[in-house]
Amino acid sequence: MKITVLLGGVSAERDVSLSSGLRIAIGLRANGHTVTCLDPAEGVLSRETEAQLLASGVGSNPPSLEQLAGLNAKSLSPVLGTLPEITGADCVFYRVARRSG
Repeated sequence: MKITVLLGGVSAERDVSLSSGLRIAIGLRANGHTVTCLDPAEGVLSRETEAQLLASGVGSNPPSLEQLAGLNAKSLSPVLGTLPEITGADCVFYRVARRSG
């Protein structure tokens, strides 16, 4: 099955979402699925980027307000539903940290 995992996002929970989303992708791949990891704040993650993020682990501090503002400025959220990684997937798994408030 072709699956897109949405992970990351633009909130203080970003690191937790990246970590758990990447682990979900590992499990899906281990079961034979074709998986694309898509961060609405950054775009499609390469396997190299996935490995780097997994190696770095979950940070002990949330991203700064400046970091979140920078991510939000380039967010793909307005066009997310039109991306081929979304429209061409058999299933989309949503593990994105959302802004609260």
